[in-house]
Amino acid sequence: QKNALLSCAMANETNTESKRKKVLVSGCFDLLHSGHVRFFEEASQLGDVYVCLGTDANIEMLKQHKTMFPEQERLYMLQAIKYV
Repeated sequence: QKNALLSCAMANETNTESKRKKVLVSGCFDLLHSGHVRFFEEASQLGDVYVCLGTDANIEMLKQHKTMFPEQERLYMLQAIKYV
């Protein structure tokens, strides 16, 4: 999926069972901090949270600089958050 603009991460697949709404959020989440976690927590109150994570290449193209953390590390950190 290196050629895709976004890599989508999904930590759980309970949506079909619970009939909850799907909440899609996106970002680079390069410097993940407590504000991001709070954002995911609030989003989870609206439904099951799905995160689209910007790829390293896309972020470099849009922001004109490389990421601090590689894509796979950012994905790992996002998947560790219980609200995602």
